[in-house]
Amino acid sequence: MAIPTCILRILLVAALAAPVAPTLRAEDVPPVQGVDVIQAVKDLKAAVGPLPEAKAGKGKPWEQAIAGITDPRPDVHNEAMAALIRRGTEVLPDLGVLANDPDWQVRVRVATVAASIGGDDGTKLVLGISHDPDRRVRELSALLLGRARGAGAFARLGELLRASEPDIRQSAARGLGLLGDPQGLAVLCGYGRESDDLVRRDERASLGALVMQAAAVPPLAGLIGERRGLEQLALIEVSEMVGDPRLCPALTAVLAAPGSTAVAAAAARSLGANGDSRALEVLCRAAAADGSGDELRTAAAETLRQLTGYAAGAGHAWDLWWRDHGAEVQALVFRDQFIAACHDPAHVATRAELAGFTTAQLMPLVEGALGNGSPWWPARAWAVLAADDAARWTQPLLARINAVADARARLGLIILLDQLGDPGAAEGLRKLLDKPQGAALPQLLSDGPERVAVRIALERRH
Repeated sequence: MAIPTCILRILLVAALAAPVAPTLRAEDVPPVQGVDVIQAVKDLKAAVGPLPEAKAGKGKPWEQAIAGITDPRPDVHNEAMAALIRRGTEVLPDLGVLANDPDWQVRVRVATVAASIGGDDGTKLVLGISHDPDRRVRELSALLLGRARGAGAFARLGELLRASEPDIRQSAARGLGLLGDPQGLAVLCGYGRESDDLVRRDERASLGALVMQAAAVPPLAGLIGERRGLEQLALIEVSEMVGDPRLCPALTAVLAAPGSTAVAAAAARSLGANGDSRALEVLCRAAAADGSGDELRTAAAETLRQLTGYAAGAGHAWDLWWRDHGAEVQALVFRDQFIAACHDPAHVATRAELAGFTTAQLMPLVEGALGNGSPWWPARAWAVLAADDAARWTQPLLARINAVADARARLGLIILLDQLGDPGAAEGLRKLLDKPQGAALPQLLSDGPERVAVRIALERRH
């Protein structure tokens, strides 16, 4: 019978542990007494057991992670970095000691952990490392300052943006975009003066990232009115992607008194995304003016087509349009000022304010709640709608549902009507399910999501 492997190992350990005996003659061989397996197992466990505890005693809970961050193996130092980040600010004093490690890669790991912990304490450590003599460390620290987002990060990134090394300037530009501080608009709008193509590209990209937040719109509007030349042009061009009517007055003022044709044309194009009734008169003058450059006249006419639906090209047709519609447009100015104010997250619309407008005048709120406009506008538009009397929206929304041919648009309107919560909407919703087959108007609901949404709305109203 074969002897199990584990028994063979025990016998081997026992044999190696036994003293070497002199050679025996055959007649001197002692009788076999058997093997003390139990004792052999005990000896084996003692031989391979845990190491004794360090005589210095146990250190901090993150002691091994501090050691691991210095290990050159990625799997080891990455795990150690993650453990230190989870620990948070309590590890920062020990990390500060490693900030002076001779290995530049260790110093970068320290900055990465500190930036991920963030706050003023984490940022303070990264700020110190951003003055490192190794340009590679300074380059990566510039990017990490944008992640840390603590006190002093913006000022230091502004300094690094003026560094002599293009790669450090590039990281600083990216860091400003990550930081998200609207103060960066005033710094990054000068990207036209940057000599390095890659740095200029990243400065413009970060400028675009900064304007896509609600808090950046007021300072952006202010800078558009203050700056001139390339900086003003850069700010106007980047505003085209925003879609917030709070920019309309500043852009209209530039169009009315342009510093150059290029700047005026850029303002006219941006009004296509940010303009409302307050810009139409100035746009009509620009589109119809004989002395304007072709670029400006064309841009103004294109924006007017977007805002009015009137399909005229550049020329005196816009003089006629304004003559026929000017009074109607002027009547919308107060409404558009209100809609623009609602884009501000700090503005709280009251039911009394909303009662001063008809639901037809407030339809831009419905368009916004359905996803049109700036990234922050849908949530803001819904908040304003929810503050109004839900009952007065039931019939207008039902009318739109019946008139719209696109199934996805109808679905959004059904959900919006349901969420407003008017109990009296049940009858109109039930009629949507009872439409006769083959009816031309109102539009038939699809058999899928629309009918499900209507049934859910009816269940909520019992």
